[in-house]
Amino acid sequence: MTEPWYPQLQALRALAVSGPVVMHLWPTDASSPLEARIVGIGYLGVDLFFVISGFLITGILLRARSAIGSTTTAVTVIGRFYGRRALRIFPVYWLLLLVLAIAGVPPVREEFWWMFLYAWNLRLADIASWPGHVSHFWSLAVEEQFYLAWPLLVLLLPLRQVPVAIAATCVLGPLYRLFAPSPWHATVLLPACVDVLGIGALLAWLHHTTPADSAARRRFTAVALALGLAGTAVHLALYLRDAAAWFTAWPLARTSCALLFAGLVDRAATGFKGTAGRVAEWQPLVFIGMISYGIYLLHPLTATLLRLHRFTGSMPTDAPVMFFLLQVSLTIGLAAASWYLLEKPVNSLRRHLPYPRP
Repeated sequence: MTEPWYPQLQALRALAVSGPVVMHLWPTDASSPLEARIVGIGYLGVDLFFVISGFLITGILLRARSAIGSTTTAVTVIGRFYGRRALRIFPVYWLLLLVLAIAGVPPVREEFWWMFLYAWNLRLADIASWPGHVSHFWSLAVEEQFYLAWPLLVLLLPLRQVPVAIAATCVLGPLYRLFAPSPWHATVLLPACVDVLGIGALLAWLHHTTPADSAARRRFTAVALALGLAGTAVHLALYLRDAAAWFTAWPLARTSCALLFAGLVDRAATGFKGTAGRVAEWQPLVFIGMISYGIYLLHPLTATLLRLHRFTGSMPTDAPVMFFLLQVSLTIGLAAASWYLLEKPVNSLRRHLPYPRP
């Protein structure tokens, strides 16, 4: 069984990674408060990644589950899932950590094992700060913790209980955010993100268990888009007016955004038509989505690299947009090199760990 290729989802990945890139690299120091808040909306790109991950990973697990008992065992499927995820995620991340530790980039050397073991989000919730170049690694920890636990539920629970587990995640997320001991806990820990991942998983369940022209899935998508768009619009209006009001509404705001993203993911998985489809399958956009993991890992480091280069020594201090464009260009170049020199060759090893055919 091969993993399905959704070219239009790569365009959504490109959209998702552009949010954190703009948020972290755009020169907000000289911006107006409103402009800084608009740029700050880019953090929603992380939740779009989470919805895509929940959809793709759950779909893979459900398809692999169809072979359990006939051609393979659950233990075999779980082992191959972990192996394939490790090949995709670990090498470039661990290599980057090693380089940063050797270079003495703070706080990697001091906090190396928290990051190496994908527990960085736990550490951030404890220290309650965003430490420089590596704060964004919290979302990688959330995804890896999800990857560790989710296959056990999807593959080992009786099939009729899987949608119950998915529904439980959708309820747990906003409840945890409502009663979390701090805003940090309500943002960076897995229980605070589990409904965003779970909404993507719910979409995967509908894709797996209903026909391609399912009325039930169309209704879900329509409702998700309507509720998500309305809720996201209200919460973003609150945010642009008063950031404190946004965080007060955070328990439900994040769920609203996830519903909106689920509607977009469904449309991309089934295929946008017309102009939207042509844009979503535009090859440069698909390529950016394909290398989005490297872009996400590397983008906060490019400012340091550029400042070390003598070319930027004569750059006018009043050219922050040019510096932003240089950072983006360098990020894409480094991510492309990472893809072709490391990630793609290592990914090819996954052919030795095929999922069983249903």
